[in-house]
Order: sequence, then structure tokens, then C-alpha cells
Amino acid sequence: AERARQREWLRGVGLAHGPDFWRAADESAAWLQARGDDVAWLRDAVQAARYGGRTEREDEVRRKLVERLAAAMPPAVSRTPLRIAAVLLAAAGLAAFVLAWPSSGPGDRDARAAAADALVAAGRSDRAEAEWARLWDEAPGDAALAARLAWAALHRGDVGVATVWAIQGDRHEARHPAMRLVSDRIRDAGGLVGAPGRALPLRSWEWAVVAFVCAVLVGVTWSRRPLAIGLLALAVVAGAWWPIESAWRSSRPLAVVRSATPLTPGDVRLEPGQVVTVLDRTVEPVGVRVTSDLEGTLPSSSLWFLETRP
Repeated sequence: AERARQREWLRGVGLAHGPDFWRAADESAAWLQARGDDVAWLRDAVQAARYGGRTEREDEVRRKLVERLAAAMPPAVSRTPLRIAAVLLAAAGLAAFVLAWPSSGPGDRDARAAAADALVAAGRSDRAEAEWARLWDEAPGDAALAARLAWAALHRGDVGVATVWAIQGDRHEARHPAMRLVSDRIRDAGGLVGAPGRALPLRSWEWAVVAFVCAVLVGVTWSRRPLAIGLLALAVVAGAWWPIESAWRSSRPLAVVRSATPLTPGDVRLEPGQVVTVLDRTVEPVGVRVTSDLEGTLPSSSLWFLETRP
């Protein structure tokens, strides 16, 4: 803005003549004097011309004002760093797009999952569960696949294993319809007691939409700098929330009770599907925390640890 104003004065002083020149000269000389330049004689010459009709020094005043304005011009901001940052940001966005693009994976996993689903309709749930487990081992993280495995475990009455699969699926996607349905059935069977929830249960693609909208609004509101900076911060938070929360949830040392087991010491009996936090796994029995004020030990054989597949 400062450079634009000075360029306008340079244009007026350099090209105008007569009253327009002297008016532009008076404004630019006043600005130079306000910033500390010694232009008192220029202002006197301008005042004499505007109000006294003494215009014989127009060329001299013009030359001196052009020199002073050019010397006071702030240096142009280099756009090279911004261009480099834009190129890097575009490259990072393209890389993220390519890496995040959905893929069916090797062996046409969708077709294999559908074939396993058909085995359930034919009464071969055991073979279907084995195929789903193989698909999970090849590419873990599919919430729909975890929901199938949780349903199969619940179908054969293993609430503990069903709880493990429900937590695994929730770690990789929030509010997945199939996972929500099977999780409700697991809770009805007594499982998922003590399972951690989410601070903001938005799905991964919903966080991506929030980040994208905020980034677009940053460009729209860039002239209102405080608002644009706030939206930029919100875009960064939205973009980073899902990977950070997923990494934090995956790193939590959780375990699921396999079968009804008493907590030592005390007389509290934990039921299958109870979720506990592992405090110390290096000893036997394993130290666990059930609630914020209830801790004890359980034999490792009575627990499913979340970092291992059932």
C-alpha cells in the first residue's frame, strides 16, 4: 500500500501540470515532511505557487520531488520465496492426493470380501471369517472388514474377540455405519465396557472437507488478515487432527478381557469384553487399570492385547 501511494504521487508529480501538479506536489511534500525529510523549502515553493501565483520553479520542484519520492520508496518485496512455497505446497498436495487415493489392493480385495459374504449366506461363517482375517492381514485398517470380523466373533459367542475387532475398526474410521451397528450389538452382549471414545467423532473425509473449506476461505478473506490467519490455523488443525488422533489412539496400551476373570487384589470380577489399560506388561500377572480409581493385576492369558490380532 505504501509503494502504491508513492507510485501514484510520482505519477502525479511527474506527469501533471498546472494546478494538478501543485496539488500533488503539496500532498507529497507534506508526506515527506511528516516522515522526517527536510523539505521545508519545497513546501514554501509549493505554497508560493498555489497561493501566490509564482510558478516559475515548477520544473525544479518537480525534479526534486521525484528524487525525494524515489529515494523514499520502500524496496519491493521479493516474491521468490512465496513462489517456491506455492510450488512446494502444490507438490505436497499432489503427493497427498496420490497417496490417499483409494485402492482395491492386490488380489481384488473387494471381490474376495464379497465372495466371503456369500459364504455366510450359505451357512459357512467359519470359512467367511477365515477369509476376512486373511484380507485384514494383507491390508489392515478397513473398518468394514473389522465390522465383519466383529460380527463373526459375536455370532459364535466370543464377546472378547468381537470387542477387539470393534476397537480396531474404530481406530481406523469414526462412525462407520457397519461398525456402529455391530458395536451396539456388542454392548448389548456386555462388551466394549470402558472403551475410549472420541473427542470429536468426525470421519476422516469430514476432517478433510473442513480443512479444504477453511483453506479456500483463507484465500477469500486474505484482505482481512486476522480472520484469514484464524482460518489458516483452523485449516491446519483440521488437516492434522485425524492422523494425530489416530496415531494417539493406536498407541494406547489397551487390552480386552477374554473371559470372566477376578481382578487381583479385591473381589471385582471382570466380564468378557471389558476394556482395560495396560500399566505394566513386563511382569506376570499384568498390571492394568480398569477405571481412574481401580487398578490391579490380571493373568496375561486372560487378555487380548490390542496390538495383536485375535
